[in-house]
Amino acid sequence: MLSADGQYSQAKIGYAQARGQRLQDTAALIVALGGGWEGAEGKIIGPKPAD
Repeated sequence: MLSADGQYSQAKIGYAQARGQRLQDTAALIVALGGGWEGAEGKIIGPKPAD
């Protein structure tokens, strides 16, 4: 039973890490495609707008 619990915990950790990486990759893709968004202080995060 302890082995199953350990495997379950490792699977949950792996899932959380994979989900976090997917979100980081998605944000990086959006920025690479020219997107961005406003941060908490109202600063634009991402590429600088063209003049």
